[in-house]
Amino acid sequence: MSVSPDQPLLTGPVETEPAGSRTLHILVVDDDDVDRLAVRRSLNRAGLDAEVTDAADGATAQRAASATAFDCILLDYNIPGSEGIALLRALRQAAPASPVIMLTGQGDEQVAVELMKNGAVDYLPKTALSADRLASSVRRAVELMRASLLARQAGEELRESALRARFLAEASAVLTRSLDPRENIDEVARLALPFLADYCIIYRVDVDGEPEPVAAAHQDQALRETMAVIGTAHRPGRDHPVSPVAESIRTGEQVLVSAVTEEFLHDIAGSPDVLAALHRLAPSSVLVLPLAARQRIRGALALGRCGGRSTFSAADIELARDFAQRTALAFDNAGLYEAAQQARQRTERLQQVTASLARVLPRDEVGELFVRQVRDALGADTAWVALRSNGDELVGLAHDGFSSAEIAPFLRFPADLPAPSRDVLADGGDRWYRSGAELLAAYPELEAAMTGVDQEALGVLPLNSGDGPFGVMTVGFRQARDVHEDDRSLARAMAAQCAQALERARLYDAEREARERAETANRAKSEFLARMSHDLRTPLNAIGGYAELVEMGLRGPVTEQQQEDMVRIRRAKDHLLTLINDILSFAKLEAGQVAITIDDVDVAEVANELYPLIEPQAASRGLRLEKEGTSLRVRADRERLIQVLVNLATNAVKFTDQGTVAVSWEQRDGSALIRVTDTGRGIAPDRLPTIFDPFVQVGDAAAQDREGVGLGLAISRELLRLMDGELEASSRLNEGSEFTVRLPLA
Repeated sequence: MSVSPDQPLLTGPVETEPAGSRTLHILVVDDDDVDRLAVRRSLNRAGLDAEVTDAADGATAQRAASATAFDCILLDYNIPGSEGIALLRALRQAAPASPVIMLTGQGDEQVAVELMKNGAVDYLPKTALSADRLASSVRRAVELMRASLLARQAGEELRESALRARFLAEASAVLTRSLDPRENIDEVARLALPFLADYCIIYRVDVDGEPEPVAAAHQDQALRETMAVIGTAHRPGRDHPVSPVAESIRTGEQVLVSAVTEEFLHDIAGSPDVLAALHRLAPSSVLVLPLAARQRIRGALALGRCGGRSTFSAADIELARDFAQRTALAFDNAGLYEAAQQARQRTERLQQVTASLARVLPRDEVGELFVRQVRDALGADTAWVALRSNGDELVGLAHDGFSSAEIAPFLRFPADLPAPSRDVLADGGDRWYRSGAELLAAYPELEAAMTGVDQEALGVLPLNSGDGPFGVMTVGFRQARDVHEDDRSLARAMAAQCAQALERARLYDAEREARERAETANRAKSEFLARMSHDLRTPLNAIGGYAELVEMGLRGPVTEQQQEDMVRIRRAKDHLLTLINDILSFAKLEAGQVAITIDDVDVAEVANELYPLIEPQAASRGLRLEKEGTSLRVRADRERLIQVLVNLATNAVKFTDQGTVAVSWEQRDGSALIRVTDTGRGIAPDRLPTIFDPFVQVGDAAAQDREGVGLGLAISRELLRLMDGELEASSRLNEGSEFTVRLPLA
């Protein structure tokens, strides 16, 4: 396994209450007392239940954000002594889980874009601030952040569950590879590393009942000789007073030494050689679990962690216990041939259940699949699975082998009903009854419910998660019988598999719901960008129109200087319109609203159309334009392909001070390649991996001619992907860049 269980996960469950159903903790950062008061009043007028904390300067705000988990931060852009974007970044670093909404009395669209790029979730001008708009923005920000955290939490839980399931599947595969598991015992010891521990020692109980090491492994190659010393020389007697191995074998219980001391090492060593080997290992915590099967202790599994690695968590211990149980079962199967054959068959059945339940399925499908599998594996006549609902009821999930009349009383009933299920849920232990008479002797209240049920022997087992039993399963037999311990152990293992599958289904459902909420929030963001861009285009077009009227002299005589000013105004308007169109295009792409019409397109014709569009810009910078290629047709949307190539060629001209900009095309490896190459300054290696990310600019942001919001390449790549194409880039600093369009051949 390549992933350590010590990788950090989310520290706890994320609250899922809507923002309007609880008190929100809000930090208001503004140096103006009046403005802070106005924000408080706006929140009150909007009916938002909020507890507001004030901060009049950046230092106070950062201390407050570090000390308190705020649901939202309202930040004034202009705080004396603090630069707006720098303070925004500092607050996002101090409180990454707190969304920040910017409030400003001035600024423009470019400022808003920069703030959004640096982590702000919204931008509200104070001049147009209303109570409803402020409250709506706060609610939206809180819900968006909560949805993001929920998605992360569910994803991490699902990943952790999948890793543990994979580990157990690999363990089962190794342990069942041979009729005699001792042939694979070294591989079993290595399998626990490093996922469970840094080293592993497996002991078995010899004929005299003494623990004997049979395998030892360490993840560090340099320490494997040290493990060999321990594996051959360290033999703690069964009656050793402090050895955790001896204690686990004597008591049949797990032993955890969470903090290994020097005194502990001296007490368990037994010889100078073993003590020296233990010093080289330098264990920090040790977990020993008994290898128990059929009510007999077959050995012990010792796991050690070293260095700064944290001690074993409850989840680690649960997984190690399952691993030890599988190992113990395999050890037990190393006896007589007939016993080995039977054990192999049971393990294969368990593997079948594991494989069947390894997929993430809905809960009802898990239940239906499991009851059939457990009946077949145990030769039972009936099987039933029920889950606790709201803590006070048991609700049947699936059943097999019952008639409709027999199962009816057990489809839904109180969890505290005097029955084996009540006590199994209470203590997590399974219950077995040889006959119906034995069951009714223990629970006489069940006589009415059991009337007409053709069943004698019964087993009731818990379905356990990390928080305890969350359901029960039963296996029933029409004839009275003593269920052998072998079959009981198999039933317990299968119950554990069923519980894990049901837990995976729950996590999958939670992750899916969280992902849907996050996708909804993302669509809302895209729709906001689209509306914002559309609303800004109307006044910009008006500005351009009136400037043109003045320039034409329709509003009176115009001086030469005024003519130049009008040209500058229209040029600025065109530039802003280009930026807004980019934002609108990107929003449409994110929302899936861009229509693509695929047809056969001649690349040479597209290049001929492209040439006059960029020639004036190239001529003004003294650059040579070149194009080269043979006859080539591709499957693409003609207009969108021209849009992409114009963007790439314009960028090439913009970032090239002297030399050549070239467009070439060829067929290679079953695809069409169209390259736009320049001899410009190139792209720094550390920036090249991010140039296709939204709002990332290719060139030097400090240069005056490097204008834009950094959406051109992101839009180009997404358009090509809609055409089943791809956009790639390579560059050498101060030598030039090459952008390659890859498309399907016609």
